[in-house]
Amino acid sequence: MRARLGILFAEMKVELREIVLKNKPAQMLAISPKGTVPVLELAADGSSARPVIEESREILEWALQQNDPQCLLSTDLESANALIDRNDNEFKHWLDRYKYADRHPELSQLEYRQQGEVFLQALEKLLAQNSYLLGDGISIADVGIMPFVRQFAHVDRDVFYSLPYPNLQQWLKGWLEHPVFLQAMVKFQPWQEGDELVIFPSDTPKEDKRKMNTAPESYPIGTPGTPWGEQERAEWLSRQSHQRSYEAEVLSAIEGLRSRFDVEEYGRLDYGSESYPLMAIRSRDWSDGLPVVLITGGVHGYETSGVHGALQFVDQHGEDYAGRINLLVAPCVSPWAYERIHRWNADAIDPNRSFHQNSAAGESAALMQLVEPIRDRVVLHMDLHETTDTDESEFRPALAARDGKPFEPGEIPDGFYLVDDSENPQPEFQQALIKAVEQVTHIAPADAKGEIFGSPVIARGVIQYPLTQLGLCASITSAPYKTTTEVYPDSASVTPEQCNAAQVAAVCAGIDYALASSGLKS
Repeated sequence: MRARLGILFAEMKVELREIVLKNKPAQMLAISPKGTVPVLELAADGSSARPVIEESREILEWALQQNDPQCLLSTDLESANALIDRNDNEFKHWLDRYKYADRHPELSQLEYRQQGEVFLQALEKLLAQNSYLLGDGISIADVGIMPFVRQFAHVDRDVFYSLPYPNLQQWLKGWLEHPVFLQAMVKFQPWQEGDELVIFPSDTPKEDKRKMNTAPESYPIGTPGTPWGEQERAEWLSRQSHQRSYEAEVLSAIEGLRSRFDVEEYGRLDYGSESYPLMAIRSRDWSDGLPVVLITGGVHGYETSGVHGALQFVDQHGEDYAGRINLLVAPCVSPWAYERIHRWNADAIDPNRSFHQNSAAGESAALMQLVEPIRDRVVLHMDLHETTDTDESEFRPALAARDGKPFEPGEIPDGFYLVDDSENPQPEFQQALIKAVEQVTHIAPADAKGEIFGSPVIARGVIQYPLTQLGLCASITSAPYKTTTEVYPDSASVTPEQCNAAQVAAVCAGIDYALASSGLKS
């Protein structure tokens, strides 16, 4: 964030290559072997190697040294650097522990927050005197520190805005509405070898960031207005490639649970020369007298936290409910799509619209067969999903092209939300989950129409679909409590760990609510 802000305030342009750290391209590692972002490779200066700057603060300083039209460096640089030093060396330490308190059990999250507030109190005193940290104009100190205060606030927004720092809160709100900040927040597609050149900042008008990842005017496969035939599906399939390993990332994690849970292969998918075992995890002491909780993830293979959130829940909390529920977890329903980070299976079929009789999706048919013997004993079914920026840039345009329909751009909801069953709504249950998840990540607001993806927001962070009518995974049991979670992993304020934690928080809250509502101790 600091690097982008520096480029923008310096009114420079750079070639941008957006990187997904879980899939680092070789070209990036060749430039910067340490494998972190941001990395700025400068133009050749006549030496054998092109200079590289690998720290956001250094990129910010370098950019402003080249051009500083708003005079961000004209303030007391000694005071500015001292303040940024304190941010980087002191505040960031406590911020990281506040964000990930579960990894640092030495102190509580509250104690970590209080340690971080020592720096916030110093900022509050400065802002009580001026509009910005070192005067009435923006300085490099504001730009260098704001992104970290923003992260602190986003750990728990309600808590942050209840703290006695009105000047700091007003300062942050002003930044969140600043046109340069909004331009820095624009999302770009991850770079791949052969992609067209992307210039940042572009000359595109500063639109809402959720509208920036629109698809090309026509999808590169098929003829607009004509549904795909076998030739188009074959062309689509030829473009799919392995990007990660189901065996190394999922099957190995399931194998590690065998000592504490029963693990079974409930089916197998064969796509060409590849064969994928479908795995389920059960409570070790399964009892026919107990209600069943069903957790499913990875119905859409590209929705990573659905898979790893389910596995993390089993590992961290599955045994907590022993003797009170039977737990059945299918963490990766679509392994072929998981490996290719895609929504569809190899036949260009969406498994999450295929949970019905005589399903053409082997993933869906196998899961329904697994669940059939206990479908009427399930008290809770939670289907773990994500909504990503690629929904708007790739998957919805591909769907429109496949079906020969026009693509109508929409908005990606910025945050976590839930999908309730319009045929059996459970508003109190859904809100119990929202309350739990907002301790981990932010909840998606409604758009200007009061909707999320074209559906009315019927309560904070909740929309409704007719689950059975649409053939969605969450419809496969007669559970009184069911929901589809939707994590937003592309937010600049969340990490993959937070996405997994949000899924875990939702599952735990769902089980606790279902047990309490069923008259069983949670």
